[in-house]
Amino acid sequence: MGRIKVVEFHSANWNIYPILDSEIVAGRTMREHLLAQDVEWDAARRDNIGTADLLFFKGVMDLPPHPRRVFNAFYTEVMKRVYGKPFLTLMGEPREHCRLSYLFSDKEATLCVAPDDELDRIFLPNEWRDPCIEGWNDRQDRFCWIGRPMPDRVRAAKELVKNGVDLDIYSKSPWPLSCWKGFAPDDYETALGYKYRIVFENYPTHQYHSEKLFLAIRSGCITFYRGDPRLDLPEIRGLFIPYSIENIVERRYDERSILSAMGEFMRSDAWKMYSYEAFINTVIKKIYQRMEANGP
Repeated sequence: MGRIKVVEFHSANWNIYPILDSEIVAGRTMREHLLAQDVEWDAARRDNIGTADLLFFKGVMDLPPHPRRVFNAFYTEVMKRVYGKPFLTLMGEPREHCRLSYLFSDKEATLCVAPDDELDRIFLPNEWRDPCIEGWNDRQDRFCWIGRPMPDRVRAAKELVKNGVDLDIYSKSPWPLSCWKGFAPDDYETALGYKYRIVFENYPTHQYHSEKLFLAIRSGCITFYRGDPRLDLPEIRGLFIPYSIENIVERRYDERSILSAMGEFMRSDAWKMYSYEAFINTVIKKIYQRMEANGP
């Protein structure tokens, strides 16, 4: 098999081709890394779709429900098949946001963040930043919560405040609590001032796992995390505490062991499961699988 030409269709969510010249490993850009694996990447244009070996799509958001969103999602699914070429779909949103894209997905052609047991997982990429764990004792003995005010989060925050938990909340949209502090321009810098952080996934369903937990670990906070109870990622086991009011109020955790595990994770290659390098290697592996499945 010679060099594989991949054409990526624009998405409103997240695109690879604008960051092809970003460095993902020491001294090598994403474009160079792809070419070293015999993969040539380009943005879709009228003049290059026909010469592509594989088409690369993103899941189309159809929430909140709107006729145009539903049409765009359905149209994209039709066009994937009309072109008559191997294709790959990456979905970086929960199923509740891309219902049609997940509905029409299949294991051989999909990488996603909410795989359940039938699809293949991909982790959204992030950069390593020093978590400053050594200075953890000097931080505020308070909890921070950085995220928009979804109903389940507001209910949980009110319960925490009612139980006397020292909580500061940051988001663009206001929360109906006096502990809302406004927008945090840099969540990493903001969280560095706190010992504890609360993280809720947008949806605790379909084994959905976004970048939120990694961002909290990267900031060096002991994190109380709520995701899908069925989610099992052995690589990050012991790096967080399952969220519950009892775990927080009754201090049901061993700070030293969690901080030690976080430091070991961040300062070894283990964290690279969330790196750009691992992300693009997962994509490359799936591309080759798709090409081999479709034959010469």
